[in-house]
Amino acid sequence: MVTRSPALMLALTLLGGHVAALTITFGSCNHQDLSTCAAPTLNSIAAERSALFVWLGDIIYGDQRVFLHIHRHNSAHAMKQMYDTVASWPAYQRVVNMSGGVTGTWDDHDFGCDAGDCSEHQKMESQGLLLQFLGEPPDSVRWARPAAFGSVKVSGSTALVLLDVRFYRANDTLGEPQWAWLESLLQECSASTVILASGTPVLVSAGSDSWAGDPDARRRLVEMMERHTRLRFVIISGDVHYGEMSFLELSDGRVVYEVCSSGLSHAWGDPECPTPSHHTIENVGKTGFNIRWVLSLVLRAGIHAFAQSPARYFERNYGLLEIADTGELLRAEVKTAHGESVVTMADARDANVSDWTSSQRCCVLFSILVLPMTILLWCRTCCSPNKRRSDLGLSLIHI
Repeated sequence: MVTRSPALMLALTLLGGHVAALTITFGSCNHQDLSTCAAPTLNSIAAERSALFVWLGDIIYGDQRVFLHIHRHNSAHAMKQMYDTVASWPAYQRVVNMSGGVTGTWDDHDFGCDAGDCSEHQKMESQGLLLQFLGEPPDSVRWARPAAFGSVKVSGSTALVLLDVRFYRANDTLGEPQWAWLESLLQECSASTVILASGTPVLVSAGSDSWAGDPDARRRLVEMMERHTRLRFVIISGDVHYGEMSFLELSDGRVVYEVCSSGLSHAWGDPECPTPSHHTIENVGKTGFNIRWVLSLVLRAGIHAFAQSPARYFERNYGLLEIADTGELLRAEVKTAHGESVVTMADARDANVSDWTSSQRCCVLFSILVLPMTILLWCRTCCSPNKRRSDLGLSLIHI
């Protein structure tokens, strides 16, 4: 069954139960220690006064990076404190108070661990913390079953489907229980438009941790959209620390847009709040070496080569959909932290598809350069007799 959030029901009641068009805002990748960086983005989201704000994962960074991609778990108590910190931000409180409702799903860092999968040992505790933060009603079916997937009836013509790309992840992104639920949901859906919300990009080839790393699952999802010919589909996603739009034309001519919005508090090319962030990468030693400065130079070179498409934006951002009461997608955008539209549906269609491959080659080369440089600087610092481990400054903001 598709459920409607109480806050959204109230908002629609106040609007007379009928609106010519409604807006939905969304975003992901929000570090609990970066309130100053997140504030402009969240304030812009609040100013949209959207019918619904959707979290697309990494609401908090509940794991700790030990070194490079080696992470350790935080306790449920520590994660609860992180959620409480975000909930207490004045900017986020404005989002809650000025939107018709708030809902969402998770990705790896609020699930429990970077690139986490079904083997995560405290995933049930993490699910409870997520639902509590989102204000999920006590009688919601999301409390009664494992995994964070669910659905919200946004209007008579539009349903939001929240996918969980972590809980069952093993040899398949969604897992059979979730596939069965999704098929049943689409068969029974009375809406004409379905928004699929995923913590990781679906159509965009964004690395092995996205749907691109599981081509069989991505093919299965596309085939499912092909079968349900009476439905329009829109995909929203996060995870990658930049914004991007892409589209897929199904065999019957229906166009599926994907809006990837990632980087509420930090993004790869943001001059004030980059990933890795200057808030958490500190000077290494007193020898003049600064990992942040070195990485910043190389990251910007790689981003400059990668960001040639008009359908990408590498600073802090959020996403917006405007949907008519008929279910027609009127507008899909990636917007800056200050609310300016920077990527549109026209940009997605005009983007040169072939530039992705050339850009990926640049990024691979740039990554090859970054890794040994970082390790060399770290090793030099480790070998210094006057350096304590606590001074190494290795707490990078996670991806």
